[in-house]
Amino acid sequence: MLVEVFFLGVPRRLRKKKAHQRKQRALSAQSRLGTILAQPQLFEEILIKSASRDIWRLSTRHQLGLPSEIKHWVCRYCNTLIRPGVSARIRIRSGIRIITCECGKVRRFPLK
Repeated sequence: MLVEVFFLGVPRRLRKKKAHQRKQRALSAQSRLGTILAQPQLFEEILIKSASRDIWRLSTRHQLGLPSEIKHWVCRYCNTLIRPGVSARIRIRSGIRIITCECGKVRRFPLK
């Protein structure tokens, strides 16, 4: 009696390798988008908005977390880049930095 065994799915080693490659591609894309957000004066407004939306989506999809230098400058609600005086208002009161985005959401951070 001849029994044929079909392997369904991907071997574990290959699955881990692909997951690692996917995470590395996501990290490189995140760094490229971070360079756009770090220098907003060099790029057009529509590119900045799409980069901030894409870096947020990429970070949540691949469970990477936002880079620390960008985390405070992207609004969690409307996913736009927070630029003081342009797209947000920043006030300092009793040791707390209060950031009000143009969408109306308020975030508070302690001063260091």
